[in-house]
Amino acid sequence: MTARAPDRILDDMSEPTEEERAQWEQRRNVRRDWSKRLLDLIDPEFPRTSHSNANQNDWTVIGPAFVLRCARLLRASLFLPDEHDTEAEALVRVLYEHVTTFAWLAIDPASNIRAWVRYEAKQGLKADNDVRQFGIHFLDAKLLADYQALAAETPMMPDLAVRASQADAHWGPIIEAFKDPKYSLRGMYVAIYRQLSVSVHASGDAVRRLVRFGPTPGMRCVGFERPVGPVASFTSAPILFAMCLLVASRTLSFPKEAEVYRTLKDEDGGIVE
Repeated sequence: MTARAPDRILDDMSEPTEEERAQWEQRRNVRRDWSKRLLDLIDPEFPRTSHSNANQNDWTVIGPAFVLRCARLLRASLFLPDEHDTEAEALVRVLYEHVTTFAWLAIDPASNIRAWVRYEAKQGLKADNDVRQFGIHFLDAKLLADYQALAAETPMMPDLAVRASQADAHWGPIIEAFKDPKYSLRGMYVAIYRQLSVSVHASGDAVRRLVRFGPTPGMRCVGFERPVGPVASFTSAPILFAMCLLVASRTLSFPKEAEVYRTLKDEDGGIVE
């Protein structure tokens, strides 16, 4: 995201060279292949059935459900063509929130899931309060009392940036990839969650991507999205999902950690940047 005067969002519409386009396309194709191979690692794991106490704090159910939700978000992004960067970015931003929350919950499922449920109760109360002005009640008297009791408990799940920092601090000494600042969840909070907020909201930056210079000076053409660069949603998504799988390998026993690393390694044995 490039900073510019809010009232001059149609000024900077530079186009990449053909060489740059070719390099970016090659990078995207590699990352798309990574995504498919990572999804192949978990496809045999679902559907899965396990004994459950039917409570929301059941990690044997909640944990795999988070992994599958992350997989579905990644798979959905693969259905989008390259020229749909902005739409893919919206999906990847949602993916980041799910991966980070999963990694945070996995630190201590018994305790953190309870804090997550309290947070959900608080949000449910807000939603119920909003619709009551229209004569609609999401929660009957008993559910309302249950939600109020949960929302009054502490501790509550912290905000997303804090979840990211706490997940990094916990998993860093355990999982090698978390030690690298490039792959830290707190670092990706800035690079993904903050930067891609323009693609989720009705922002000028998202709209301007569909505008190009017209055939003559002073004209603009609306109809095709301009490439955003070599590092885009399609290239960051598999790394993000890989972090999810590395945590899953430790807390859910699938997939195998070595297989995740093997999927992302280059010819020199290092994770490709």
